[in-house]
Amino acid sequence: MKTANDNDLSLEPTELATADDVHAYAVDAPSDALELHFRQLSQYPLLTAEGELALARELERADAEIARALLSSREGRDAVLDLLTALRAKELAIEDVERNPGQSPPGDELDVRLERALRRFAARDERQRRRTSAPPTRARRAAAS
Repeated sequence: MKTANDNDLSLEPTELATADDVHAYAVDAPSDALELHFRQLSQYPLLTAEGELALARELERADAEIARALLSSREGRDAVLDLLTALRAKELAIEDVERNPGQSPPGDELDVRLERALRRFAARDERQRRRTSAPPTRARRAAAS
């Protein structure tokens, strides 16, 4: 272990802080973690009304895309059905599932919306299944030739 007395180690003396330096640090330094957090937050601009609306529209669009992707597959619909069953059996609270519970109009609760979406996508799948399994019409036979 090397010490200050070893020939190959040069230790430079450090300057001692002055009272002014200590005072300047104490004035500028946050006194607790919360103050530090707020100080860091103040470096970012707040959302404007237009920015908030744009962000809300973007979230709604993303939610719709997620719902479409989920409900477009059989496995996704099964997962939504399991969720619906757990909600109705009170195994899950609505607050565990919905982003803003309690803000839906009466009669438009989450379980009702989920059931409606499941029915709509199941009907769409049934229509597609019938179309693909229907016997070919003369027009389809002619197009295939």
